[in-house]
Amino acid sequence: MSWPLEQIKTLVVSMARGAHPDYEEGTGFWIANQGTISGYRIEQSRMRECKPLAGPKGRFKAGDLLVASTGEGVLGKCALTTASGYCDSHVSIVRCRDRDDARFLYWWVVGHYETINSLCALGATKQTELQRETFLSMPIAMPGRPVRRAIADFLDRECALIDQRMEALNGKKALLRDLKASVREEWTFGTTVPGVRAASSEPWHINLPASWRVERLGNLFREACDFGFTDLPVLSVSIHSGISDKELDDDALERKVSRSEDRGVYKRVIPGDVVYNQMRAWQGGFGVAKVEGLVSPAYVVARPRRNVSPEFVEHLLRSPRAIEEMRRRSRGITDFRLRLYWDEFKEMVIPYPDVPEQRRIASEIDSRIAIVDLEIEVIDDLLTALSEQRRALVFESVTGRLASASSISASAPSPEMATSK
Repeated sequence: MSWPLEQIKTLVVSMARGAHPDYEEGTGFWIANQGTISGYRIEQSRMRECKPLAGPKGRFKAGDLLVASTGEGVLGKCALTTASGYCDSHVSIVRCRDRDDARFLYWWVVGHYETINSLCALGATKQTELQRETFLSMPIAMPGRPVRRAIADFLDRECALIDQRMEALNGKKALLRDLKASVREEWTFGTTVPGVRAASSEPWHINLPASWRVERLGNLFREACDFGFTDLPVLSVSIHSGISDKELDDDALERKVSRSEDRGVYKRVIPGDVVYNQMRAWQGGFGVAKVEGLVSPAYVVARPRRNVSPEFVEHLLRSPRAIEEMRRRSRGITDFRLRLYWDEFKEMVIPYPDVPEQRRIASEIDSRIAIVDLEIEVIDDLLTALSEQRRALVFESVTGRLASASSISASAPSPEMATSK
């Protein structure tokens, strides 16, 4: 099927960047940013508060297309609006001639994300920015209006079905992660240990086995700050998988850690160190180093002072009770600014049995979590396949290459019928 080539601008009435807000907590005035639309829809939970805005600058209407215009990893992602609001200057507001054109252009942009993401350059603020004129001049295969509407209807329907299945799988994945958290808490607080139990001195603990002890982390670990080991691999800490055991490739490192060209500023870790990300500790961003390596200077390295099982301590620190306690001890105005500093971390009091029992418990948790992780891997594979199916469906549909494109075109009303609607 061959459609005539036009430019995006033939569908567009205007394209303008958003406002420059003064961000301020507690105003009740919410504004969209590039993170808000990173999932190809407006996510209210990712909007930010700012001082109230008025006037046309940054204001979008229902039916406008919002395109992320700065930010590596999100530049070129978009959302079709269903209500009016405001967006900041990291987003472009694309207003089309009518809603049908906006719907078709939305799906076209979704299908060409990688291409659009490459149409960038350094802007005045030295950020990577989408180039407006280059974007508007992009060639787009343009079927007639009835076919554009039929394609948008088809993709709305088919992608909604895929999204529903992905949502169900993500729900199951969340339940499995909750199961991992409950396994950690059950075993590291001695719930599985029979016999007499005693109240703990710490309000965030539950009643513990009478044979267990409690201790400040500062008595069990010391902060280690070893610099200058430039020949070691750079590692990272994940809230889901702990610390990596080898250096990640350049692309992965760019996404996971803020890199410095000077490796001398990185902290050295050795096997057995407990490492955490100050900004992600309250989310479970902990890991035990398995190899010697380097971590970001923003990470805290806790090195055992005495004979203790770091693996047991890691599991305990990633339990829901410990995470909530670390959240309480973290400093910051809002969640995404919370930081857990060493001086607060070392004052946490944790429960623990003797070292052989710590090791046995850590091994038992590892075995149980490994089974759950296998189920999560299966779900991740299904999610990847569905995501690729969705991406291919969108691209093939908006370019007229889909095998059923002829049936989509055939289902579109004739121009006379479309005019009469």
